[in-house]
Amino acid sequence: MAEYVLYFSIAKNAPGEDVYSGSVIAREPFRISSGYLVNTAGGPVKSFNATVPVYANSSSSLLGYQIGTVTFREGVIRESTDMIITSVFNQDPSRKITIQANGLTTTVEVGVWFKGDASWFEGSNKSYCVGQHGSLPSNYVALPAYNVCAKSVKMYNPNTGKTATGKVWDVGPLFDANWCGTDPYWNTGTTPRAITYKGKKRCEVCKPNDSNCKDTTVINGAIIDISKNMRNALGATGTIPNAQWRFA
Repeated sequence: MAEYVLYFSIAKNAPGEDVYSGSVIAREPFRISSGYLVNTAGGPVKSFNATVPVYANSSSSLLGYQIGTVTFREGVIRESTDMIITSVFNQDPSRKITIQANGLTTTVEVGVWFKGDASWFEGSNKSYCVGQHGSLPSNYVALPAYNVCAKSVKMYNPNTGKTATGKVWDVGPLFDANWCGTDPYWNTGTTPRAITYKGKKRCEVCKPNDSNCKDTTVINGAIIDISKNMRNALGATGTIPNAQWRFA
């Protein structure tokens, strides 16, 4: 019986990726960039022509969700549908993409990055995570959830090509924090609410029935806050538009 090998690849759609062979940006389409069913001599199996499903893992199975298909012609992937990953599980940095073809199963792990503006802030001894985990590290960030203290985050600045790593040490940015509850968009797969309500006052969005609300803060659209030191390491001087981040 002939022995075959199945393999495929996914491009680094998030250029800051330095751990996994491929990467994707959440909620943005990507494709399988190449792939083959080859024989032991290394040549494509020319008799293999088929359209097969592509899966993203669930929390319990490699074949958790079908996200698209690829088409083999003469043993080579010639077509790929657009596919989308919207979220990660817990604070995982990656998802697993799997193809089954001709009785074989192959999996590629990709980093999952989230894209949006990154504003900067100065933490203090009142920052949410300080009481649980101690004083602020030099590089720290704020995300709109209360269960991610001390988790590591890798940031990429597309305007400079620089990366930096920090730890979650506060809750924010402006839209959520203590004002508007939590928005763990990296788990829910939804558009960050800070983007949805950019330009609106917090009173209008978060306390619409409170006639005594005097807060004038306007939601700035940032999906993550970073410390000044981390901002500098990324080669920025202010808000970073279209920054990319993932858990590290």
